Amino acid sequence: LELRYRWENSLYLPGLPLGAPDHGLGLLHQKLQMLNCCIARRIAQEQALQGEQQQQQDSDTDEEEFFECDEEEEREKDEEKPWEKPEGREERVGELRLLSGRDWLWRPRVQEPAPLTEDQLAEQAEVMLQLGTDQAGAEVRARMQSANLLSDMESFKAANPGAELGDLVRWHSPRDWQEGEGLSARMRSEGNLWASLWGQARVVPARRQRRIFDDTREAEKVVQWVSGLSPADVAQLLLPCLLQAGHLRLLEASPDPLEPDTVGLHQQMARLVCRLSSLQCLAEVRHFRGQVERPEFGRRCEVAGQLAQLTWLLEQRVAQAL
Repeated sequence: LELRYRWENSLYLPGLPLGAPDHGLGLLHQKLQMLNCCIARRIAQEQALQGEQQQQQDSDTDEEEFFECDEEEEREKDEEKPWEKPEGREERVGELRLLSGRDWLWRPRVQEPAPLTEDQLAEQAEVMLQLGTDQAGAEVRARMQSANLLSDMESFKAANPGAELGDLVRWHSPRDWQEGEGLSARMRSEGNLWASLWGQARVVPARRQRRIFDDTREAEKVVQWVSGLSPADVAQLLLPCLLQAGHLRLLEASPDPLEPDTVGLHQQMARLVCRLSSLQCLAEVRHFRGQVERPEFGRRCEVAGQLAQLTWLLEQRVAQAL
């Protein structure tokens, strides 16, 4: 309920850094970071909408004011075609001009890449493998992997009417452009993905494109995933963190200086905690792989048992030293 309340009211989860999920942390932590990402996107969209509404109000006010314009400017404005009007410009790209020489080269406003948690990356990898190695599978795989590039191309066309593929390459991949020679051999090769996508790309600014990252859908997925966890699942997900916290408490309670064999036990426990955190549990994969059995789960139980024995042994050492 707390997660849903914060999502619906655009309130960040406290104690978590903003930004993409950190794959070096546990899956539960990554999911909470993902929810913060969704909240950040929602806040940004609301602020952008408010800015557009304010801009529209200012524009309406300006149109009501009386002004004179010479006939030539008015005629040129009327002759300008809708698809030739630039949209979504961010800033100029240095001193570069379009290859046609008509205008400056502008960096477009683009959609940000979608943040992913570790389990989402694994799920995508499985989908890619299931597509197979035939021609049809390769084409579907290429389209899935090039969604961001196609979005960037459409934004670029909207910001730079009349642009060519070479203009995009000079901004997006400068290493594939050689002054005096043009596109690199890779870009000129037959069946090049960039050339194919450039032909498919429409003139659509980022704000009117289909969202690459659907913050509403992703937030609902996080809330449902957390709501579906049992107490046992939560314990499994937090087990490495709890054991590390227990180890730190044992270090604080241990006498100083430590005996050499006790130092060895602490080092062994630290290594085992790191190993445990690298092994997955069922709660991390069940939502996209189902009720599966994997050898990794058994190894995780063995490591957890070894850590329990080490914890008991270190507790005895601490008790004897007091």
